[in-house]
Amino acid sequence: MKQIKQFMLRFRARGLKYTLWALGFAGFGVMMSCHKMPDPIAMYGAPYPDNSINFHGKASSQDSLKPIPNLKVKLYVDGFDTIYGSTNAQGDYSLYQYAYENQNVKLIFSDVDDSLNGRFVTNTTATTVSFRDVNNAEHQANVSLERKP
Repeated sequence: MKQIKQFMLRFRARGLKYTLWALGFAGFGVMMSCHKMPDPIAMYGAPYPDNSINFHGKASSQDSLKPIPNLKVKLYVDGFDTIYGSTNAQGDYSLYQYAYENQNVKLIFSDVDDSLNGRFVTNTTATTVSFRDVNNAEHQANVSLERKP
C-alpha cells in the first residue's frame, strides 16, 4: 500500500513538473515573440489624420449663366458614405468628405424644386482627387446645367 502511494505521488509530481515546464516554455515563447517587432504603440485615443476635403463650387445655368438655387447636390467618394447638400441662393455649394489621392469622386446635381427656378437636366460630374486637392484640402468644381426643353 505504501509503495502505491509513493508511486502515485511521484507520478503526480512528474506530471506537475512537466506541465509547469511546458507552460514556462510557452510563456517564454510568447514573451520573445513580442520583441521581434518594434515596441507596440497604443492606438486608442491616438489622433486620426484629418483628410477631409471641402468639395465646393458654383452651379449656374448654361444659357443665362445665372446661379441656380435649391439644387440637390449628391457627393459620392469611393469607399465612403454618400453626402447630400444643396445650393444656396447664390448657387454655391460646399460639402466636406474624407478622400485620398486618386480616389474617384462623383458630384450629382439634380433639380428638385420642379419649375420654381426653371427645369434643369440632372448633371453628373466625375473626377479623381489629385495631390493638389489633398494638399489644399479643397476641390473646386463649377458646373453649368442645361435647361430642360
